[in-house]
Amino acid sequence: MKFLTTLLLLTMLYASCGTTNRKTDSKCNYSQIIYEVSSRGKYEYIKISKTKIVLSSDRNLKNINESNLENNHWKDLCQLLSKINNETFINLKAPTDKRYSDGSANASLSYTIDNKTFITPTFDEGYPPEKIKLIINKILSIKQSVLK
Repeated sequence: MKFLTTLLLLTMLYASCGTTNRKTDSKCNYSQIIYEVSSRGKYEYIKISKTKIVLSSDRNLKNINESNLENNHWKDLCQLLSKINNETFINLKAPTDKRYSDGSANASLSYTIDNKTFITPTFDEGYPPEKIKLIINKILSIKQSVLK
């Protein structure tokens, strides 16, 4: 009897975990993610949507490089972003303040979900808040793969 009870519980646990994972994997309401870096002599714009990546170093966004995005990159970004609460995202604290004395460029990350845009406070390029470090690294690795 104990064996049947244990087997039933394990089966229910396995089934519920599988259902939960499928829901989070298939649902990605983000429409775009933008990473911007800006200083007096530098500008970098990276916009990623479900199917495209747009790169520019032109502040007016007249000269852009647009490429198709591999589906797995978008899924990875959605998964990373889904771990952060919107309120936490807009209230992140920068770990360093080099940008205030021209020691680093200003950087920010934003995303749009359900027609609402959320933007981080500015932080030093290369020193993102810990909670978005993996997202920034993923964005920069996608950029590098497109430029190759």
